[in-house]
Amino acid sequence: MRNASRLSTIALLTSALLVATACATDNGNNANGNDDSGDDLPGLPAMALTDLDASCDMFLEEKAEDFFGYVDRPNPPVQSPYGSGISPHSISCEGSIHWAEYEFSPGRTSTPKGNLWLTVYPTESIAEAEETYAGRLEFVADRDKENHGEDFFVEENPEGPWDQAYHYAYENRGDRYYFFFQTDDFVVELSFNHGQDPSEESSDLSQGAGPGEWSVFDFDRDSASAFLIEDYMPAVHENFLSLLERTE
Repeated sequence: MRNASRLSTIALLTSALLVATACATDNGNNANGNDDSGDDLPGLPAMALTDLDASCDMFLEEKAEDFFGYVDRPNPPVQSPYGSGISPHSISCEGSIHWAEYEFSPGRTSTPKGNLWLTVYPTESIAEAEETYAGRLEFVADRDKENHGEDFFVEENPEGPWDQAYHYAYENRGDRYYFFFQTDDFVVELSFNHGQDPSEESSDLSQGAGPGEWSVFDFDRDSASAFLIEDYMPAVHENFLSLLERTE
């Protein structure tokens, strides 16, 4: 009888331990007290960005304006909060941009035009951010490479403060630049394009001007890519960490 009682007690204790373990698993905690995704991030979760007003300031858009030299927007940029816009799982700043008007022959003027899209995808875990990053590359970069691969003039996996990043650009009646990076539980994407430089587009009307003398843009393909990789996107990365209170 004494042995039977002891065995019953052990069985009850074992059952209680199994129930407690199951409860901990159901709560998403592992033995170390972390969630199953392995995320242990300082500061605020990336989803906290959805509580902020959507603005181009989040993306330091003035810094891009200073470098690329565009001087006007025909319409105010569209600043889409989370849950709206073309991609409801993102926050974005997008719109058309214009450079200064120029005269390419007496009495004939033109305005160089382009577009700038800046997007952040806040997610609920690092694993989800990695999936979002891979999905955007597959949807955008792989498609462009298939359609315009022969015209790529930059394709690079840049080093920087992010967990992973990808930058590429190509020529298609003008220049198009793309940049993606993923850090922790968010992804940032840039798309920038402009029409062909008038010095190239209207060379037949240049009345003897040499190559580049009519250039409207103060940057070329190499310097634009270097700006994105070394200056602008690292600054955007740092700004989002600051918004999430993750800076030291």
